[in-house]
Amino acid sequence: MINRIIQPVVHVLDPDAANVERLAAVLKEDGLDVRRYDSSETFLEDVSNEGPACLIVELELPRSSGLEIQRQLATRGIDIPILFFAGRASIAQCVAAIQAGAVDFIEKPAPVERLVKAVRSALDLHVFQQRLSVATQDLLSRIRSLTNRERETMQQLLDGKSIKQISAAFRIGGQTVAKHRARVLSKLKCRNDAQLIRLCLSHGIESIRAACPADREIERRTAVRTARVPRETWIPASAMSEPALVNHG
Repeated sequence: MINRIIQPVVHVLDPDAANVERLAAVLKEDGLDVRRYDSSETFLEDVSNEGPACLIVELELPRSSGLEIQRQLATRGIDIPILFFAGRASIAQCVAAIQAGAVDFIEKPAPVERLVKAVRSALDLHVFQQRLSVATQDLLSRIRSLTNRERETMQQLLDGKSIKQISAAFRIGGQTVAKHRARVLSKLKCRNDAQLIRLCLSHGIESIRAACPADREIERRTAVRTARVPRETWIPASAMSEPALVNHG
């Protein structure tokens, strides 16, 4: 298998030809691949999520704006870091851009050192985001490998519940809960509950139902079981053996 070195790409969307030429010269001298666009249409046709990349976009564009480009990229699921360029910008525009995820706001004309540093930081951020995305997908894959009962148990662990509380909520023995918990930790490669919670939170996963929308039936069943017994009620393990199947026919 051949490992390809992917050249970082800097997309520059600015109708100011002179400024684009200056930017391109500076960034190419720093060893970066620069792609220039004079319209939002050509940029949106070309851009993708592949490889480390970032976008430098002028705030004011013909027939559009940098903020509108930012919205369109989000709608298309293209998550590349964005740096805004502007000769003048209002505080409201700066706030809107940053709140929507822009990584920097650069005033024209920008010193070479400032520009290169901002671009390098944006590219490093995209590399980190892509690696995190791969790790998150791996985590979700491991969560999906759990049985329904194991997922229910994991959800309770993420909610900070103890084995005793889970046992009471699901009306099963504490030893049974402990076995489900052990399998959850093993499959997710965690040593304990605290590591499991830290792992999930580091990937933005606070609940299985949010991370795996197709598994909302688990949430319904969990809620039903939990409602049967008060959360703080403790039932001895001897009284919580699984009921035998009875044929009512």
